[in-house]
Amino acid sequence: MTDMDFSISENTQATLLLCGTLGKDNGATRPLTLPQYNAVVQALVSLNKRPSDLLHDAGLAETVCSIPVENARLKEPASADRLKTLLDRGFALSMALNRWAQYGVRPVGRGDDLYPARMKLYLKGKAPAVLYYAGSNQLWSGGGMAFVGSRDISDEATEAIRRVVRECVDANMPIVSGGARGADQTSMRTAFECGGSVVAALPGDLLKTCLTRENREAIGAGRVLLFSAVDPDERFTPINAMDRNKYIYAMGDYAFVAQSDTKGGTWTGAVEELKRPEHHPVFVYMGHSRVEGCAKLVAQGGVAWTPSDTLQPMLEKGAATANKNITVSQPSLFDFAATRTDGDRKEETALRQVSEPKEPYCLKTKDDVYSVVLPLLLTATAKKGQIEKALRKSIDPDGYFSPKGWKLLLDKACAEGKLARTEKPKKRGKPDVLYVGLQKEVVNT
Repeated sequence: MTDMDFSISENTQATLLLCGTLGKDNGATRPLTLPQYNAVVQALVSLNKRPSDLLHDAGLAETVCSIPVENARLKEPASADRLKTLLDRGFALSMALNRWAQYGVRPVGRGDDLYPARMKLYLKGKAPAVLYYAGSNQLWSGGGMAFVGSRDISDEATEAIRRVVRECVDANMPIVSGGARGADQTSMRTAFECGGSVVAALPGDLLKTCLTRENREAIGAGRVLLFSAVDPDERFTPINAMDRNKYIYAMGDYAFVAQSDTKGGTWTGAVEELKRPEHHPVFVYMGHSRVEGCAKLVAQGGVAWTPSDTLQPMLEKGAATANKNITVSQPSLFDFAATRTDGDRKEETALRQVSEPKEPYCLKTKDDVYSVVLPLLLTATAKKGQIEKALRKSIDPDGYFSPKGWKLLLDKACAEGKLARTEKPKKRGKPDVLYVGLQKEVVNT
């Protein structure tokens, strides 16, 4: 099995050195703020240079800082000495990258092709200098329906989310979420249950979120992209949660407000979106239990979504009422030809019971997973037997496979005669399960 590629471009290296906190590395020199970084990039562009050039040209920092930059948000330009000190944090960067890689987390800088174009288009100069992510980088294209709502959400609104998510998944639309308790997590879990894809913008705790079994399995199946604009080690804060709202709206084509008060993050994010000159269609659920915040959002331009409404007519209605030129000819938004059946869902559910390795391997079936893992099993058991616990620890130390998935792999190898299962008696308790492989099998694979 080939290791995941956690190498990053020189542009991202330079951006991380200038703007990243690099985990727990809290040096005396503060990283650049976004306006300061924007000023540096503007100066580099005027010189026909890129951030990576700062790593190779010792005198470039002086030149960059000598160029006047017009930026109303810039209160204190960065000095050349500050840039040099930040760029000299190579060891701290290496340590941070190694730590993040253990959780499957990678960074992407704003100057890289992988960085989501829709984020730059939506936020322009406010787009984060670096994004940190885990999961399928194919989901950076975003799109689909963003779900937001209160953390303490009603049963009626919860059922509405589930119903709309199922329709979105059947229409091959990604689900965008903020990962918080309540409306966000309801939309994510429902999408996972239906075999849909999820893009989650997190306000912190990225490393912790990657460790949940549900997310590990979704990452392995290539069905989720977890990302954050703050350091992967940074914990949740209310400020980060408020900032995260714009990333949710940026990554979706539409928004579904399941429930909202007249204050708080859900309300603020929806109001800000509706005030944008070319805002996305914002659907607001108007159920039997009328909520004051939802009614006011509809009055401000939100599109009321009642319990009897269905997806396709609402998307067409939203496109017609929003201040945005969306036509029904867009296949990414309105192509509902590939509708999935109940049989498809059952097959996908059975497949997800075996947690696949992470996205870069592009493994789509259980046989793909088995063909990759088998050589490792044979190598580990060729010279001497391995106790099951030690075998799993050596091959799957981060727990990417579910216990059931791991057992299926071992059982298949034994059924094909590639491994032999026996028991190793202990003085006390149940005997250990011992697996033995054949050396000639290793040579042939």
